[in-house]
Amino acid sequence: MDSRHRWAVFLAGGDGTRLRSLTLRIAGDLRPKQFCRVFGEQSLLSETRARVKPLFDNDREIIMVSQCHEQFYREELVHTGGSRVIAQPLNRGTAIAMAMALLETSRADRDAVVAFFPCDHFYSNSHAFRLALERGLDSIERYRESVVLFGAESRYPEVEYGWIEPESNLPSDSDAAVRVKCFGCGYFRTTAKWA
Repeated sequence: MDSRHRWAVFLAGGDGTRLRSLTLRIAGDLRPKQFCRVFGEQSLLSETRARVKPLFDNDREIIMVSQCHEQFYREELVHTGGSRVIAQPLNRGTAIAMAMALLETSRADRDAVVAFFPCDHFYSNSHAFRLALERGLDSIERYRESVVLFGAESRYPEVEYGWIEPESNLPSDSDAAVRVKCFGCGYFRTTAKWA
């Protein structure tokens, strides 16, 4: 795939309420977890950007934040290279942030392939993550009308986060990719017809 059309969108606009007591203990203030150094010397946002850096050009990055968190990201995002920082007036949820980023990428690149990265996650094996991401980007090349999702096998039921119900394996050349039967989230469930 032509890397000039690969766009990385970093979702860093959440309020981080679930781990507020932990981030307060670590940072001494009420910063959302994506701006906190939870596992090392970098914030989760910086760790996320570094994890996918080899696969995306700086001028093909969008960082979605909320204006109300500016005190926590201002210094960190001073030197972002060609990255675009889009500050929403308020946190209106993930879907709105994704729609804003898609609007921006469609204006800049009509052939954009967009990958979204929540910035409040930790992965102990960045190399394995990048390999899976590369396979996903390759899958987009083969299945142009599809959406590729990455998921982790659950260890216990957690309806608050939702789930992905697999239907069937894709052709053997797609490694561990499976077609999605439906998505479930709490009381919401929808049928999907794409991978």
